[in-house]
Amino acid sequence: MGYRFESILRLKTQLENIKKAELGKEIDILNRYLENKEKLIKNLKSKFEEIKIASTDFITPEFLKSYNQYISLIKKKINIQDELIKYQESIVEQKRQETIKYMIEKKKYEKLKERHIQLELLSQRENEKKEIDTVVTYKQYVKLGEDK
Repeated sequence: MGYRFESILRLKTQLENIKKAELGKEIDILNRYLENKEKLIKNLKSKFEEIKIASTDFITPEFLKSYNQYISLIKKKINIQDELIKYQESIVEQKRQETIKYMIEKKKYEKLKERHIQLELLSQRENEKKEIDTVVTYKQYVKLGEDK
């Protein structure tokens, strides 16, 4: 006798795999946002270093103004990247919770299957014991008939 929820278990497994794949994609997006932020921060630091080096020479106000505008632009981009990271982290957490939910559902059906298999084995053992008892009883009955 087969496990009656086998098709549901297969479906739960497929759904779990889909959710894991979705979670992986969202984590990849988050990692790209984090990498972009790191690049922007490195770029900002390098511009500050350029200003330090340039400060040893004569600096025009136009030069400082253009660097200031560029640095402000980088800072805005970093702030935007921070917002994207926060948003993506919330999406990742949501996908993580969905994945956990599907993993738990699948685990329930796996436990039901294990229980079904255990009950089936127990039933099979009981049937084997009954058959053995029947054979033993028959042999004893035949032996009693021969002794008379």
